[in-house]
Amino acid sequence: MQLPALVGSFLSVPLTAALMAAPQAGPGELPKFDDVSKGFERVQNGDQPSLFGLWVNRKDEQMLAELPRGWDKMRFLIAATPSGGEIFAGLLDEPGELGVWRELARQNVRGMIVHELTPYTLTALLFARTHGLPAVLMSEVGRGNTGLYPPHVRWWHGFWGRWMNGVIAASPAAREPVCGREMPVFEAFHAVDSRLFQPLPKPTVPKDPVVFVCSGQLIPRKGLDLLFAAAAKLRQRQEGAFRLRLVGGGDEAWARTMAERAGVMDLIEWTGFLSREAMVRAIASADVFVLPTRSDSYAVVVHEAACLGLPLLISQHAGAAEALVSEGVNGHVI
Repeated sequence: MQLPALVGSFLSVPLTAALMAAPQAGPGELPKFDDVSKGFERVQNGDQPSLFGLWVNRKDEQMLAELPRGWDKMRFLIAATPSGGEIFAGLLDEPGELGVWRELARQNVRGMIVHELTPYTLTALLFARTHGLPAVLMSEVGRGNTGLYPPHVRWWHGFWGRWMNGVIAASPAAREPVCGREMPVFEAFHAVDSRLFQPLPKPTVPKDPVVFVCSGQLIPRKGLDLLFAAAAKLRQRQEGAFRLRLVGGGDEAWARTMAERAGVMDLIEWTGFLSREAMVRAIASADVFVLPTRSDSYAVVVHEAACLGLPLLISQHAGAAEALVSEGVNGHVI
């Protein structure tokens, strides 16, 4: 399993073999997870739901990934792909395209939902077409956001999209397929389980200072330098006290440099990676959610903030802005 390919883009801690520190198991046995995970804490796994539960031992700079219980008995083909569609990995008894083909042939498949177009999922598409089965593409990529992707990804979606019988649009931009062909489109934007994101009671008297919270990776694409510049201008206007809370990890050195250049280091609270429960509290206890991203095909974290009852200030370059922000009602598109 190529774990670095899945998580290396947003984790700054060195990846080591945490299992090496676990008590030795007997032949045919695996050590208990409680033993393996001693000294580790669960951390937020990016902005979107993931197959893996990630655990970090900050003291020893180790990390481990936890698969869901009973994964070895599941009858699913699982592929995980970043939005760029270039790095891909599969979870399958027999690796490679031939393994996918044989597994599909053993099942009573009556139709295919292809999640994003990658070399891995292309096998499923070709299986469907050669066996006379309908194939539906579930994707975030569409004509409205092709500028976020390199030319070869745009070409790939344009070519293979013509082979599809329909589209499940996972973002507003995907309602118009890249291939330009007319086909049935069903909107099923990303969402969250609102039962896990309940608003906290708010004080009847507004508190001081106002807390703006931003959750996500500390990387240039997320636009934190733009947020810091806006914070500097807001402070110059002297309209009231406020603070910035940054939830998440990544290139903290870059983020701190940008904050220092903008002169707003004293306004910022850095939480680092948090467990799911701690992340929810950190967002819910703030006053306003801000996402200044330069490019996000969707950004599920906006769903989380909306469920938590926060006003939304969302970049026009996030798909969730169109899907979730009602201008002047629950927030603003910036």
